[in-house]
Amino acid sequence: MIRDAEWYASAMFFLSGCFEQMRLLRGRSEPLVLMDRSMWSTLAVHAAKSAERLEALLTMLRPVAEQIHVPDLTFILDASFATCQSRIAHKTGTARALDELTASSAFHAREQEFYRWLGRQIPSLVFLAVDRASAEQVAEKALALVRETAPC
Repeated sequence: MIRDAEWYASAMFFLSGCFEQMRLLRGRSEPLVLMDRSMWSTLAVHAAKSAERLEALLTMLRPVAEQIHVPDLTFILDASFATCQSRIAHKTGTARALDELTASSAFHAREQEFYRWLGRQIPSLVFLAVDRASAEQVAEKALALVRETAPC
């Protein structure tokens, strides 16, 4: 569905899932909740595709903006195009197929541009350089930053 649907249907699928997950988590008593992905990643993909797509999504989101919870902390894994290609090559099945849909250096540069812009707007974005780090090292660094930001 994600690959075959019109772009806006796919985007709204991801965004609505993210918003529903945030709604469910609001009722929990745990002081800290970690999520993979966020609304930012969906907006980044569409911003990288075209400014018109981003504007259309923002127009759709404005009426419900008060209901959208902005994460307290978001990590952006900052990797070069070569690193991303290397990691995509090790994936299989649907995960690989979805990543390959946007696997071009120009798209990668536009997506990074969106995240840099977003980082200037929202102070809770933290960029983690991951080119020379293993998955375990990235997780350790992220965990240390989470503990620093929201001690558990």
